[in-house]
Amino acid sequence: METPVILPSGNWTDLVMLKKHLMNDPTDPYTWMPMKLEDVKVDEELKLEIDAYILKKKEEYEKGREERDWMR
Repeated sequence: METPVILPSGNWTDLVMLKKHLMNDPTDPYTWMPMKLEDVKVDEELKLEIDAYILKKKEEYEKGREERDWMR
């Protein structure tokens, strides 16, 4: 999940997945109630947590890679 959004139903989903869903069916994917893209709100707090997690994992990967390269 890169860009978490909160649906009118209170559920979360990824913005890209929601856009794909709305192209075929203009409803909330959890409740099937009619909705539009304008009805959702980006969850900024969760987005920051996801970005921090991704950055941490990239740093851990790079550190591990450097250690593996040094051992060769």
